[in-house]
Amino acid sequence: WFNDLLTLFLVGFWIFGTVFIYARHFEPNLLLVKETRIQTGFEARIALIADPHLGDFKDQRYLAKVVDEINNLEDIDMVLVAGDWTYLPTATAEQLNTLFEPLSNLKKPTYGVLGNHDVEKPGPKIRDILVPALEKSGVTMIDNQIVKIDSITLVGLGSFLADEDRISLLDELDESDNVVVLSHNPDTSSKYTNNHADLSLFGHTHGGQIRIPFIYQYFIPTQGDFDKGLSENENGQIFISSGVGEVGLPLRL
Repeated sequence: WFNDLLTLFLVGFWIFGTVFIYARHFEPNLLLVKETRIQTGFEARIALIADPHLGDFKDQRYLAKVVDEINNLEDIDMVLVAGDWTYLPTATAEQLNTLFEPLSNLKKPTYGVLGNHDVEKPGPKIRDILVPALEKSGVTMIDNQIVKIDSITLVGLGSFLADEDRISLLDELDESDNVVVLSHNPDTSSKYTNNHADLSLFGHTHGGQIRIPFIYQYFIPTQGDFDKGLSENENGQIFISSGVGEVGLPLRL
């Protein structure tokens, strides 16, 4: 029985070690492009990413890979980034300029909003040097702004956790407008007071990041029942990106 127990232990240790190595060194560096067709009543091809979380775990070399992947996409109209650009970086303005410089190579117009990690929820006080670094790299920041892009009305909403998501902007629009909302936390959609948004785009959940069946849902950091991908509720269609970075542990599974 001792040999059987030892064998079982060694097999379990091997399985755990293999999964850990994959989750630590392989999957965090994979880039998965998922194409979703969404019925909105208007046409657009949007590249959405979220949660780069540059700083402790990832740097400009990884962001350059993300940029190359986006540039390889065909016929996209714009790139949208749903916040959480950083992860606890104790960075100077010069260092942030270097971290986000690869964004200047994006071929399409790029719009972004801030996430909770960018506005001290949690994280250091970095907004005042982060926004200029992003704008220097060609990103148009649209927190709590309305931007007209051809036939699309793009609404950027600020951070939910910082109570900066100015939902009243949607009251300024009409149901006939082709409205796309970009924000970080899908909980923002629970505050909508009308159905003017044809599509709302978010990040924040990381798709669970470590998706252990029947367990991961309890660790998704939202107040509502959100996960990843496309869903629909009383506030319209919602799409949540799984993100391209990590927090807590540098693991993806």
